[in-house]
Amino acid sequence: MAQAFDAKRLETVGDAFPIAEQVQSEPSIARGVFAVSENGVLAYQTGSAKNGSQLAWFDRSGKAA
Repeated sequence: MAQAFDAKRLETVGDAFPIAEQVQSEPSIARGVFAVSENGVLAYQTGSAKNGSQLAWFDRSGKAA
């Protein structure tokens, strides 16, 4: 989920909205498998930890790079 933030007022603005589905998590330590850069790039892993994994780059249209 994401929600706009007004840094001057230190408060959220508008409604929260989903930006990714089925983000992998590690329930034993209550952590999602994702990272966000300072310029807003979001990297995350989907699926189950049981399935194994392979990271891949995708462009904004969803095409594998």
